[in-house]
Amino acid sequence: MLGFLKIGAVSLLAIMSLSWLVALFFNVTALGKSVSDALAGDIGTTLSAYACAVAYTLVFAAVLGKLGDLALIRKLEATALARLLSARDTPPRKLLILIALICTTESWLLLKGVISYRTFAIAGFDEGHIPWFLPMLEVMFAAQVGLNALALSQLAKARRRAAAPIFVVVASVFLILFINFTQGRSGFVFCAVLHLYWYVLFFGRAPKFRKLIVAGALVLPLLYTGTLLNNFMRSGNAGGLDLKTVGFVRFLGQALETWQSDQSLQQLEKLRSATNLASRPLVANPLAKSLALPMEQKSFLLGENLINSAIWAIPSALISDKASYPVQEDLLYAHFPIGTGDTADSPYLYAYVDFAYAGVLFYPVLLAGFWIMALLLTNLPFISSLGIIVVACSWIPLFTLSLGEMAMTGWFTMLRNTVLAIPFLIVLAKVFRFPSQRFTALT
Repeated sequence: MLGFLKIGAVSLLAIMSLSWLVALFFNVTALGKSVSDALAGDIGTTLSAYACAVAYTLVFAAVLGKLGDLALIRKLEATALARLLSARDTPPRKLLILIALICTTESWLLLKGVISYRTFAIAGFDEGHIPWFLPMLEVMFAAQVGLNALALSQLAKARRRAAAPIFVVVASVFLILFINFTQGRSGFVFCAVLHLYWYVLFFGRAPKFRKLIVAGALVLPLLYTGTLLNNFMRSGNAGGLDLKTVGFVRFLGQALETWQSDQSLQQLEKLRSATNLASRPLVANPLAKSLALPMEQKSFLLGENLINSAIWAIPSALISDKASYPVQEDLLYAHFPIGTGDTADSPYLYAYVDFAYAGVLFYPVLLAGFWIMALLLTNLPFISSLGIIVVACSWIPLFTLSLGEMAMTGWFTMLRNTVLAIPFLIVLAKVFRFPSQRFTALT
C-alpha cells in the first residue's frame, strides 16, 4: 500500500520528535542553554504552550492516520500501487532515454541561469507572476526522483551492468540533488531520503542494514557539509554577486572559492548554523503562540484561509486581483497578533486558527480529500505507470516534510498542477508507452 495518510501521520510524529531533539542537542552542546530558554528568548513562547501545540498536532496526526484506513482510500491506493509497480517492466533503454532528456533539460536551465539560488530567474517571478511552464518543471523535478529509483532498481537486478546506464543514472541523481540544493537545505536532504523510499518500493525490499550503515557513513558527511555551504550562501558572505545577472553556477563557484579559502568563515558558519538549528526546527511555535493568546485577542478565520488559498491557486488570467484575498502571514496576523515576520505555515496551524479545536477533525478530512482526488486522477484508464509515478512523486512531499511547513495554498496549487499535468501525462503515455496494469473500474 502507498499509505500516504499514514505516512503523513508518522511524518508529523517524527517532525515533532526530531525537531525537539535537534533543538535540544544544539542548545545544550553549542549554546549552553536549555530549550525552555530558547523558547522564551528566541521564539517568544513557553514550554507549556509548546507542549500544548505538540499535543494538538499529535491528535491531528492520529486523525489523519486513521483516515488512511478508510476502505475507499485503501482501494484507490491498492489500484494505484499495482499500476505503479508495473513500471518495473519498462524496457531499461526507454527509461534511460527519458531520464537523459530530463537531465538535458535541467542542464540547459542551469547553464542559462534559469534555476537560481532559492528562486527562478524568470521575468516577474519575484513579483508573483508564474509562467505556465514552471508548474510542469516542478512536477518534472519531483518525478525524476521516482524515475531515478526505478532505474537504480533495474540496475541492481541486472546481471550485467554497462557503463552508459550507470553514468546516466548517477548523473541524474546528482543533478536533482543539486537542484534541490539550490532551493534550500531541507529539500536537499529530503531528496536523498526520497530516493531511498522509492528504491525500496520498486526493488521490493530494503537494502541490508550493513549496507545502509556504510551508505549513511558516506552520505551523511556530504549532507552535513552541503547544509553548511547552503547556509553560507544565504548569509551574504559569498562574494556579493547578483544571482539574476551571473546565474547560480557562477555564484556557486564564487561561494566555493570563498568557502575553501577562509577557515574562519567555515567556523563562523558552523556557529551560525548551530544557532539557527537551536530554534528553527521548533516549527510548532506559531501554533503555540496562537493557543496561548488570550481569547479576546484572537478571532478564528472560520474557513477564510481555505477560500483565499483556493483563490490563489486559480490562474491569474482568471483572477487578477488576488491581493484582495490575503493568505498566510497577512491573514494570520490580522486575526492572531502573534508576530510580524515570516513564520512556519502548516495545515495543523491553520486547522486551529480556522476552526479552533474542531480543526483537528476538519483539516485531516480535507487533506484526505486532496489525496482522494489525486488518486482518482491516477485511476483514469489512459494514465500509464509513468503518469502514476509523476503524481505520486509530486504528492509525497506534501505528506512528509512539507506537512510541517506548507501553507494551504501549496495544497491547492498541487491539486491544480496535477490536473494541468494530465494532458502532458497522456502525451507521455503515448510517446514512451510505459507499461500499466489493465484498468479496473472502482466498484
